[in-house]
Amino acid sequence: MSSNLSALQIATLQEMGITVWSKQSHAHEVTSVHETDKSNTSQPTSRANLTHLRSIVSAGKSEKPSSTPFPKDAEKHHFQWIHDVEQALTERLTNKPEISWFVGDTVQVSASSIVLPGLPSALSMQDKRQLWEQICSITRDH
Repeated sequence: MSSNLSALQIATLQEMGITVWSKQSHAHEVTSVHETDKSNTSQPTSRANLTHLRSIVSAGKSEKPSSTPFPKDAEKHHFQWIHDVEQALTERLTNKPEISWFVGDTVQVSASSIVLPGLPSALSMQDKRQLWEQICSITRDH
């Protein structure tokens, strides 16, 4: 219920593109971000808070590991290795999903995608061990 939200919370939701709804009797309480800032808080404090929240949100977006799809020539060159890894993963799942391959920062395995820190020929023993551990752990999760 929006009557329980502070002005900062309403401003944050509106900044994220979420419309804040309220009952007709509380319509005067929930106003736009600018009107709420003027009535409930001091302008510099609310702007600083909103700026801080924006930086947190944008930092959260940039923390996601960047990954790019596997090059097609690498898929052809490492076909047997990729096939073996996909077979090991699909044998542990009840459904047989289409698996997408990516090159990224760290080893990450899900039921539908695998991210490696490099091409299979460039993986260290530690990377391969981490890949296998994640493949084995995905069976416990699904």
